[in-house]
Amino acid sequence: MEAIRALLASKRAIVLAASFLSGIAARKGLDLDPASLAILMTGVVAYILGQSHIDANKPTPPPAE
Repeated sequence: MEAIRALLASKRAIVLAASFLSGIAARKGLDLDPASLAILMTGVVAYILGQSHIDANKPTPPPAE
């Protein structure tokens, strides 16, 4: 139960929920304010770029022998 709670509180879950809900809203024809959608997508893009930067700076493990 604690693992599920930690997963739902993670940034990944929040980004996933925001992008999923905005996609559903677009498919259902809900008229979203472009400014609101830009705010949601800015968070998604910022998270992806931040994670890419973190992953790029991780040291590569030595090859297995």
